[in-house]
Formats: sequence, C-alpha cells, structure tokens
Amino acid sequence: MERASRAFNVKAFMYNSVVIELVSNNVSDINKQLTDTKRQAPKLFENQATILDFSKLEATTDMPSLETFKTMLGNNGFSLIGIHAPPTQIESENRNNAVKLHVFNQLIKKQAATQKTQPKTAHQAYIHCGPVRSGQQIVKKHQDVIIFGNVSPGSEVLSGGHIIVHGALNGKAFAGINGNEMSEIISMPSRPELISIASRYLKAPSRTQTTNQYVRFTLCSDNIVIEQII
Repeated sequence: MERASRAFNVKAFMYNSVVIELVSNNVSDINKQLTDTKRQAPKLFENQATILDFSKLEATTDMPSLETFKTMLGNNGFSLIGIHAPPTQIESENRNNAVKLHVFNQLIKKQAATQKTQPKTAHQAYIHCGPVRSGQQIVKKHQDVIIFGNVSPGSEVLSGGHIIVHGALNGKAFAGINGNEMSEIISMPSRPELISIASRYLKAPSRTQTTNQYVRFTLCSDNIVIEQII
C-alpha cells in the first residue's frame, strides 16, 4: 500500500456533516491522522456525522474492509453515515450488510454549492470579554468569535467564521470549522500552540519579533500564511 504524508482531507458537507476524502488506503496512516484530528479538537468531532469519500483513491485489490473503516472512525468519535464513489469491494460489503450506508452519488456538486454559499452567510459575532484560560474551550460553529483578552496555552477557540483576538493568542485557534476557506485568524503577536483554517493546520508557528503589530493568518493555496497588518 502506498504511504502518504496525509491520509485524508476533511471537508464540510451539508449542515452538520463532514466528508473524509481519502487519499491513502493505508490503515496505519488513516488511523493516526484520525487520532491526531480528534485530539486537536475533541468536542468539534464528537459523534460527528461523517461521509467517507473514495473518489481520490486508485483502484486496488489492497483495500481495507468497510468494517475496518467503521471501526477506525467509531473509535475516534466519528459516526459513519454514508459513502461516496466506493470501490467494488466496499460497495459489495455495503450491499450485503443488514444496515446499509447511504451511497451519495453527487457529493462533489453538493459540497461545492455549500462552500460557495458559506462566505455570504452573515451571523452576529460572539464576543468574549476577558481571558480564555487553560482548559477552557469556546465553540461557535456558525459565528465569528471576537475576544478581548489573552488566549492562554491549553485553551481552544473554534469558529465557523473568523477569529479576532485583541490580545495574545497562545492556545489553539480553529477558524472556518464548517469548511469556509475565506476565514481568517487575527491576533496580537503571540505563539499559538496550533492554528487551523478549514481543516488545514499549522503547528506552533514562530512568534513574530514585532510587538506593536497585529498578525493575520489566512489560507493561500492550501497553506496557512502569516502576515502583519497593523
């Protein structure tokens, strides 16, 4: 089985579902990335309705069983509700199961339409006044998050839109958790433990040297980039 640096991509789909787009059929790689993904945002992916997308995989006889995928996902808190573009083996297993998974035939078209409408959807921002302390988690799936205070190491801020921190960002920040790639993270110079935008990750980026400028994290060509804006 071919090994890859990334075993799958996580994408938003419909209201409260995610798509796991497989780019590797290596069980070890998939399981490790599932574990890492769940550890980085445990509450975000708790009992998360999930669709498994096989469309990026080449045809092979060395494919894990559908039951293996179900077990890996279930052990990491993901709830498998459907499949897309299943290879012959997976399709046959699903057909013979007593409880069949739904097969999504037009997953890509629906997903694209969802992503196009997301930036146009406006929601009142959630405002948090005061520090976000270690062990604290703020989760707002359908709002921007504005924080007047420091975000401490060991804390997490998750937003479906933008995250703006008028203070030091030293914890973890997850913007665009519904797949909105236009989301941004803005903070005073700091050393975040983890930055994520639309399921792309940047671990422990270096602290900027300037102390009087704000820093913006954006997504560009599937990579998170950093720039000073003030």
